[in-house]
Amino acid sequence: MHYLHITPYYLPDVAFGGPVFSVSALCEALVKSGHEVSVYTVGYQSEQQYPLQQVVNGVQVTYFKGDAGKPCQISRQLWQALQQNCHSFQVVHLHTWWNVLIFRSIQILQKAAVPFVVSPRGMMSDYSFTHRKTFVKRNFQKWLGVKLLRHAGLHATSLAEAADMAARSQRNEADIHIMPNMLSLTAASKYTPVEGGFSIGFLSRLHHKKGIEELLKAVALTPAITELVIGGRGDDTQYEQKLQQQIADLGIAHKVRFVGWVSDAEKPAFFKQFQVFVLPSFNENFANVVAEAWAAGKPTIVSTGVGISHYVADYSLGWICEANPQSISTVLNTAWEQRQQWPDMGNAAIALVNTHFTDDHIVAQYSSMYQQL
Repeated sequence: MHYLHITPYYLPDVAFGGPVFSVSALCEALVKSGHEVSVYTVGYQSEQQYPLQQVVNGVQVTYFKGDAGKPCQISRQLWQALQQNCHSFQVVHLHTWWNVLIFRSIQILQKAAVPFVVSPRGMMSDYSFTHRKTFVKRNFQKWLGVKLLRHAGLHATSLAEAADMAARSQRNEADIHIMPNMLSLTAASKYTPVEGGFSIGFLSRLHHKKGIEELLKAVALTPAITELVIGGRGDDTQYEQKLQQQIADLGIAHKVRFVGWVSDAEKPAFFKQFQVFVLPSFNENFANVVAEAWAAGKPTIVSTGVGISHYVADYSLGWICEANPQSISTVLNTAWEQRQQWPDMGNAAIALVNTHFTDDHIVAQYSSMYQQL
């Protein structure tokens, strides 16, 4: 079968965050399993002539000229190509939501009666509807969004995201396909302890949504913490400066170490620098980095807003907190008191990755979804 993926951003534009990695990993895994895959996306190089076709890690990618927005909202080139070629594909998979590029593509596919599935990538969460342009989002979803999704296949990456999508699309939760992101993880062979005091790590895009400010306050409330290692960058230098000022005001500069952007190749070394991984986000539809921490054999602390937090409880992989300083601090103290359990948690995390998050296991789930559309 020949699948087309449509996304507002793709490799090498990693600054747009998690969806770039999740979508590219899925496309690459589908190709490796024998499927034919094409990607329609937007190029962001102003000096480049578009459309531009390239093979990226085995995937045939066509970059089209964007006419407005970053991420792109309008691409007449892409829409024209979709109108001309959509019948060449058995299924079209659209990624993200709140993007005119995706909305218009759905209209084209509906008119052509081509099967398609939508992965909103967390953009139908309560957090999304209560932050930025809330009035516009709610009214759009009520009057047009529901119609666009009426006959679409729907994909969620977690149980929590599926519940949000069911409510926003006015569809039954049973209609939604729930499959994890494709991550191409390589799990460690066993849990490896890290010497020293109580060190914790955080890795993500630096953004208010990630709960970093709450984590910093929690570190100030938790004397047992000896070091917080922060990996990642954001697209707002002022926010990074705000974090640095908060660290100074809290008097924890001696406990916090920024390591900047961490590439895939650098992640194994990054996870070796601390004992427990923490992600206290207000909202995450999935949270790729938590699964990466499991692959490294790390006990994890996640907030209730993290989509895959149920794995932590179901498989005894760590602890769950609320996204506020007091709750995070309480759980940090509990984690330190229960440090004798860290090896069991780390080994359970590795076992989970090897059974539930292998490429073959996940590709089979996506292939089954496509065949059902």
